[in-house]
Amino acid sequence: MKHVQERLATEDSVENHLRKVVKTLRGICIKLNPFGMRGIPDRLVLLPGGIVLFYELKRPVGGSYEPLQLRWHTKLLKMGFTVHVCHTKALVEQSLKEYHV
Repeated sequence: MKHVQERLATEDSVENHLRKVVKTLRGICIKLNPFGMRGIPDRLVLLPGGIVLFYELKRPVGGSYEPLQLRWHTKLLKMGFTVHVCHTKALVEQSLKEYHV
């Protein structure tokens, strides 16, 4: 049943779950899209201890990448930042597991 729910989830529900989990970690989850930078990841996550993470969120089924998004991911990774791509709530939780501060 959980797998069916994950497949039916929307990108917004995955994003809302990220915000909720980050809040429990006493972190900040900033939406980057309103700043008009096409292709940049959806969210910037700041966690205690100076941890900076970027999140690209996609719907579980059918979420695809634009070439500009892949260029941003590559650029951020080369600069030493961490970029997580999450299609499900479970992937959000898995990506933050090591940061439970």
